[in-house]
Amino acid sequence: RGIWGWLHIDPATLENQHSGAVEAESALRQLAAVLKMTDAQTAEHLEDLYATLRGDLQLLEAREDLSADALIDMDPDELQCLMSGHPKFIFNKGRRGWGLTALKAYAPEYRGRFQLHWVAVRRDLMVWSSDADCDINNLLASAMDETERLRFTRYWQALHLDENWLPVPLHPWQWQQKIALHFLPQLARGDILDLGEFGDAYIAQQSLRTLTNVSRRSPFDIKLPLTIYNTSCYRGIPGKYIAAGPLASRWLQQQFARDETLIASGAQILGEPAAGYVSHTGYAALKTAPYRYQEMFGVIWRENPSCWLQQGEQAVLMAALMETDNAGRPLIDAWISRSGLSAEAWLTQMFSAVVIPFYHLLCRYGVALIAHGQNVTLVMKDHVPQRILLKDFQGDMRLVDEAFPEMESLPEPVKAVTARLGADYIIHDLQTGHFVTVLRFVSRLTVQCGVSETRFYQLLADVLQNYMAAHPAMAARFAQFDLFKPQIIRVVLNPVKLTFSEHDGGS
Repeated sequence: RGIWGWLHIDPATLENQHSGAVEAESALRQLAAVLKMTDAQTAEHLEDLYATLRGDLQLLEAREDLSADALIDMDPDELQCLMSGHPKFIFNKGRRGWGLTALKAYAPEYRGRFQLHWVAVRRDLMVWSSDADCDINNLLASAMDETERLRFTRYWQALHLDENWLPVPLHPWQWQQKIALHFLPQLARGDILDLGEFGDAYIAQQSLRTLTNVSRRSPFDIKLPLTIYNTSCYRGIPGKYIAAGPLASRWLQQQFARDETLIASGAQILGEPAAGYVSHTGYAALKTAPYRYQEMFGVIWRENPSCWLQQGEQAVLMAALMETDNAGRPLIDAWISRSGLSAEAWLTQMFSAVVIPFYHLLCRYGVALIAHGQNVTLVMKDHVPQRILLKDFQGDMRLVDEAFPEMESLPEPVKAVTARLGADYIIHDLQTGHFVTVLRFVSRLTVQCGVSETRFYQLLADVLQNYMAAHPAMAARFAQFDLFKPQIIRVVLNPVKLTFSEHDGGS
């Protein structure tokens, strides 16, 4: 049993008392009886189980003969494609709505490359928010080389489109399966014009929605909605945060550029310079309709980590630290071995680079970011953790429910749409969002590096206590956001998830 109370099970020791061999399908059906799952819930999770198993088999094949050393030498974008997804969810590749053709084309483990589908949208139909210095031409240039840009421009001009129209990228699956059908009235009226596929080749990141240019190094990634159900919800883009996103990322960048502790940490914000959203008027009138019908059409442009890298640096998702090669060797062991540091020194450096910026942001500004493994990019140099890059402020940012003076300059549109939580709850964006859903899995692997789970968290505690001792003026805030309580609320995702089906509503 691990330090957080979860069981660590050796798969080789599992045995069915009746048949001997353990099959995932029968194990889920037995679990359903224990959890009192309905047939609808069991059927939906069997669907997710089968899809996850197919994805895992593809990963095993794709990673065959790739050692941990070979994996950490890969380009970070390619490495993302070979990662296994959120380990906190039993079934993390459900992707309801995708068949085999779509999986092979768009699921990261298949490493498919594809062009984006483009439409022109009447500007007055779209909620559009961008930084003052963000030019739509720069966004287009980041997604199309000169040849494709010329082809696109000629087509744009042939349709006599002007500044009253916005070019918007779509995921090709979303266009084919959702936009071309659900937005038929707007297409028929000419409010949305189908332009076709243009530009560079993209691959999907672990989150599926965020796409990275692989034809050439681009300053921006593009996040696009996908109306498929994966892990815990449909992966759309809600419109309520669109206007606030660029404002939130710009405000955070300003704080990180002037706060001495954040400057010293080296942490930086991946800006979201532009975002757009199109509401579906037919579904908008149905106030109690499922949320997925209002999250089909949007786009978020986000800085690619390469914008912030210096010579010799490598950017990898924190999620990579939870991975092993097919032989069971942790990638973190390979990084530590290459670094020349002891495992304890390496981990201390990691905790300083990762945890302190999140905790300081919460205690000083009352702002929490959900720090799961796909939201945090770890920058390394010579295989040693240096700093982090943070992203995803549209729905994954929260504010404490108090008027902290340090939060006063946060733009009102951001305050208006950002959830507020009490101190005992907002702390879980770090405690549960990072300690339990990231470090819980890393600490199990570092046992192979000679660091026990207990010692792992002692090192983390040392880093936090040193930070707190260096900031005595913040003692009241540290007491308010106390990470050293003897007991914390336990958030159990899988039992809740398994006893839920789409028929129950919500996410």
